[in-house]
Amino acid sequence: MTEFRTQTRDGRKKGIDGNPITKKGDKHPNIINGYVLWETVQLADLAQTKKLFPEYKSMHSQVLQDVIQRVQTTMDNFTLPDKNGKTSGRPKFKGKHYYNSFSYAQLSNTNPYQKC
Repeated sequence: MTEFRTQTRDGRKKGIDGNPITKKGDKHPNIINGYVLWETVQLADLAQTKKLFPEYKSMHSQVLQDVIQRVQTTMDNFTLPDKNGKTSGRPKFKGKHYYNSFSYAQLSNTNPYQKC
């Protein structure tokens, strides 16, 4: 694994002036304080994962990104202490029946019901 990754295109989020916040050629660390940032590595490898596993092509990309972020949050809760200095218990395997829902990040701030 490389220590840094180079951004291949301009970012989608724009600043106040309308320019992208991140630009093509920016370098981002994969390793911080000796720890690998697995979330960023897995998000970057998502396109390759879709090529290796054809059944993933039918899933929306935001759903797959949400799964990666949930795993990262779980691992952060396990390894990093909270404000009281305590950590959560170790993550436990949960079967497929525990993951009944998914979310689309783009729809979180919209109102699905429109006035008639």
